[in-house]
Amino acid sequence: MTAVVGMLAVVLMPTETSGPWSPVPEGWVYLQQEGIDSWMGTYHDRVSGACVHFDVAFPFVVKPLAESTEQPPPIYSGVPFNLTVKPHGSCVEGRRLSASFFPEGDDSTSIVWNLYADTCGSNQYERTRDFLFGMGGQPRARPENEDLGRLHSRKELEAVAVGRSFAGIRDALGATSSAECHPDGSFTANWVEDSRPHYKDWEFRFNQDQVMIQKKRP
Repeated sequence: MTAVVGMLAVVLMPTETSGPWSPVPEGWVYLQQEGIDSWMGTYHDRVSGACVHFDVAFPFVVKPLAESTEQPPPIYSGVPFNLTVKPHGSCVEGRRLSASFFPEGDDSTSIVWNLYADTCGSNQYERTRDFLFGMGGQPRARPENEDLGRLHSRKELEAVAVGRSFAGIRDALGATSSAECHPDGSFTANWVEDSRPHYKDWEFRFNQDQVMIQKKRP
């Protein structure tokens, strides 16, 4: 979609709607991942390069954050949570945000959302807080991956060209099997080739703008 401001055309990127956390600010995309005893995933921010990771499970699988040292903005009206912010030394102005959200309450049978983000600088920190609290975003559904177990042919994976957006590739191939964020704001995402008897992971690397810059074949 394109908006015209004066004589300047501005491309407006669609808001992410396919993930379990909703709503999310513009610029964030959802990277699904496979988990064994829990639901896992990551959101990546095109604007700052920040990543928010989550692990969702019952309390007997994940240990929720027991106390909170931080308060949300006054406008926040989402589900109950605990949040702490601590320094981390991997970068200048490094801060780790750790949070547990309790959309079903905090008893022993309720689902717990554990999230964390290692931010560098004020931009990533503020973008992450905006993701968590700024738009009323909160857990909407268990992040079950309907595409888990989906396999692709070698021809199908070879046809994906460098320069395509992550959102476009995800629409074509379905959810990723795994993903990893990198300190420079880029990330990698894997899709699986059906090459029996041994499946093969193809690694696609995306820059901070969420455009594919490299593809590694197994």
